[in-house]
Amino acid sequence: MILGHIASPFTHFIYLRHMPLFFFIGGFFINPNKNNIDFIISNTKNLMGIYIIFGILGISIEILKDIVLHREIEIKELIIGLLFYMDYEHLQNSYALILWFLPSLLIAKITCFFILKYTKWLFLPYIAAIVFILKYNINLPFVLDIGIITSIFCLFGYFFFKNCSHFGGRQQVIIWTGLSIFCYLFVEINILEYRNFVWIFHLAFCISFCILLMFVFYEYPRILNFKYFGIHSVFFYIAHIYTNNIANYALKYFGIKNWIIIFMLSLILLVAIQYTFNSIKSKIYFKTL
Repeated sequence: MILGHIASPFTHFIYLRHMPLFFFIGGFFINPNKNNIDFIISNTKNLMGIYIIFGILGISIEILKDIVLHREIEIKELIIGLLFYMDYEHLQNSYALILWFLPSLLIAKITCFFILKYTKWLFLPYIAAIVFILKYNINLPFVLDIGIITSIFCLFGYFFFKNCSHFGGRQQVIIWTGLSIFCYLFVEINILEYRNFVWIFHLAFCISFCILLMFVFYEYPRILNFKYFGIHSVFFYIAHIYTNNIANYALKYFGIKNWIIIFMLSLILLVAIQYTFNSIKSKIYFKTL
């Protein structure tokens, strides 16, 4: 995600699957046996609390920047985008633009939760809603359309996580690698020129690539040990837009435009900020004991 947002040569490829991967992993943490109200409340508090706090911060910084640069301030549009539309299109003019993922994930997880719990009654309406949204490109407030579509990845993530112990081995990795490559080539080259159905292969690539990554992580946990980044993934997600900009402008001042250096500096800043926060929290905690 951080790499994708600094205009690296891999940006297009990353965009094909990096957000689906987040939704896919979100499906790992869905428990359809939980109480309906408890599931909704706990997920809403966790995701929307972060969304509102950092959404207000992002808009405030954008307004301050507009004041300093003597640009027109669009407070009303920014607030409507944050509280009503909640999508990238209406948040892209502020530092809150990346936060659309949080309410989208909330809707996706809630949708997935109820589909798993009441499959008999909701499955056909669910499929109909997906086809209708995709066919007519429906845009709904509160990212309802995005949440319903991305719940597909949550469902696959849920079933993968539940059954991953029954699979494994190099054979599975080879199978999913081949499927991912085929679907990616179909999306990029459009081999059969069935343009009306490219989105199906786009979806298939995202899902197959997510499953492939999970198999690799499952089979080789020591080689791909990203535990630190996983624990702090929400912080990195929220803060990377600021560190990316800082790294970009700081290096541009010295005439450096290399995407690798920008990426590394952004990552160093994120780790440094997170380490500082953890140190401060530890000191406060020990003082209260």
